[in-house]
Amino acid sequence: MKWLFYKKETDTRAKIVLIYNMKPPKELLDSGNYIIIENIPNPEQIKGKNALPYCNPETEEFWYEHIDKPKSPRDIQRELNAKLLKDSASMQIELNNQKELNSSLLLKIAELEGKLNV
Repeated sequence: MKWLFYKKETDTRAKIVLIYNMKPPKELLDSGNYIIIENIPNPEQIKGKNALPYCNPETEEFWYEHIDKPKSPRDIQRELNAKLLKDSASMQIELNNQKELNSSLLLKIAELEGKLNV
């Protein structure tokens, strides 16, 4: 048997905050915010998600809700590096486009000056 202590969110929804695999101390049992179930099912494993246990205090139904895992500092750094690389490439392309435009304009100016001096 498992004793699942919860923090009530609504009358029919509570987040499990503590699980006892053996009979808990009397002080905890006296609080009254727990349900008893025979076994806790294993959560479905979903990549990039954490499974949080919940229950319905009225019916003693148990379930998991999946939330996004927080990004690790390494993942955040990788994303930032990828963004910086992409931005740098975009700026380089724009700079090259501007250089081509400047070259074209200089050629046009030279042609116009050549026609005026004739």
